[in-house]
Amino acid sequence: MVLRRQLLARKGQLLLAVPAEVRKLLGVGVGSGVYWHVTRKGEAVVATRPTRGAGRGFDPDQARELERARQELVKLRARVTARPLRVFNEGYAQGRQAHMGELVKLTAAQRVLLAELRELADVVAQLAAWVRAPGALRGPRRRRSRPVEPVPAPVLSAPGAAAGAGTEGDAAPG
Repeated sequence: MVLRRQLLARKGQLLLAVPAEVRKLLGVGVGSGVYWHVTRKGEAVVATRPTRGAGRGFDPDQARELERARQELVKLRARVTARPLRVFNEGYAQGRQAHMGELVKLTAAQRVLLAELRELADVVAQLAAWVRAPGALRGPRRRRSRPVEPVPAPVLSAPGAAAGAGTEGDAAPG
């Protein structure tokens, strides 16, 4: 992208108008800070960071190619969303079935190891059955709880009653 601009002199400074395409590319607006980086004789780079990134400079051909690729990606995403999900699931299932034999091929050493693991699993199952057999050690027994007998509560005097009142509500002797 080649954009020509004319420098303007104002108050002892040279002003350069930033085109809309460059503002959009840099993501800057009014009041944003930018940095000048002097690269080679006769060239300078405007950046939004104080340090420049590594790599080559901006290539307009690559930018156009990237824009085309993004547009194609948008089109492909639209096609994907238009197709029902079950179609993708069917294709996935067919591909998996076609290659299932290749996914589960075992070598001779793996087959021997698998047989040994199955034997060990059988031994562990037999030991577990013996431990859980009737008459085997059990954990501590729980006690059954006894029924609770209700205890009648004493009758308390009212807060305004005279001191020394009995539990029956009698008046204090006096």
